[in-house]
Amino acid sequence: MVDVKRGAMRAWGAMLAIAVVVGAGMAAQAPALAEGREVGGSGSQYYLNDSWSSTANHEFNYGKTSDRVYTGDWNGDGKDSLAVRRGSTYYFANSLGGSASTVVNYGKSTDTVLVGDWDGDGKDTLAVRRGQTYYISNKLAGGSASTVLNYGRATDTVLVGDWDGDGKDTLAVRRGQTYYFSNSLTGGKASSVINYGKASDKVLVGDWNADRKDTLAVRRGNVYYISNKLSGGSASIVQAYGRTSDTTLVGDWNGDRKDTLGVRRGAAASTPAPSKPAPSKPAPSKPSPTPSKPTSTKPSGKNCPSSAPIKGNNSSSGEKIYHVPSGAFYARTTPEKCFSTESAAKAAGYRASKR
Repeated sequence: MVDVKRGAMRAWGAMLAIAVVVGAGMAAQAPALAEGREVGGSGSQYYLNDSWSSTANHEFNYGKTSDRVYTGDWNGDGKDSLAVRRGSTYYFANSLGGSASTVVNYGKSTDTVLVGDWDGDGKDTLAVRRGQTYYISNKLAGGSASTVLNYGRATDTVLVGDWDGDGKDTLAVRRGQTYYFSNSLTGGKASSVINYGKASDKVLVGDWNADRKDTLAVRRGNVYYISNKLSGGSASIVQAYGRTSDTTLVGDWNGDRKDTLGVRRGAAASTPAPSKPAPSKPAPSKPSPTPSKPTSTKPSGKNCPSSAPIKGNNSSSGEKIYHVPSGAFYARTTPEKCFSTESAAKAAGYRASKR
């Protein structure tokens, strides 16, 4: 289970003078990761949660359905907000749904862009990836890159995150179900390597428990398996959330140091056009759809549905016990009830299996 966050930058409009190349390409090793990639999907409706609940805390329409969107803390206030990309022009907003505070022309319209806090100043900036070369900048402005490095392979999936809690985002390479984490923006061997989940998993990155270290979350359909450590083993949280068709965002929307989820969906009616040059602040749509509410359901034989994957049953001693999908006895357990989250199972009087 795994995928991740933030980015670097190059001179705007093909005027970049390439600085000293730092580090050489890797062979089978790689650096560290985080959720600094493009959000993806389409739509102008956003529903963002401040906790692992079924009700969105922030609902708004923003920009165009075709906009390319990124998340980051652009001004160092501890809260993540959105940035819109149109071609090689970027519109950075410092509030959710607000007008752009900064507008920058950056790189080429064909560039792959990452987001991260590369120097530990508390502000996210951009990085351009062209093949296996990365152009990293520590400011939201034009000019030469602060760091240029060759890293990994041109075919690698790259993630961004603060893996060691030093306040600086670095890179991670994913190759199938193997992840290579680095704690510095240099070439060379990875700081840690783990095998995690399935090669087909969709992976997100965030600091889920406010310990200042980014870790991974796996998405399978509309069920999320969140881990608070960079290692194998059971997920710390299993949560059914939203729809399988949703595009998912990760960010700290309220400044509590914990990353949580949000969804991007297509417009229900007309989409308010952003003001030029910045996206406008439209009123939230009403009524607003919210992510689906976790519930308990009846099992079908030994199986629980993907929306409620946690199995609850009585032990031989009559004690109520629940099993998560990664548990040792999960496949052998015939459930009496199925739960969407561990908290729902606990609320029903079940305790976690010790295996």
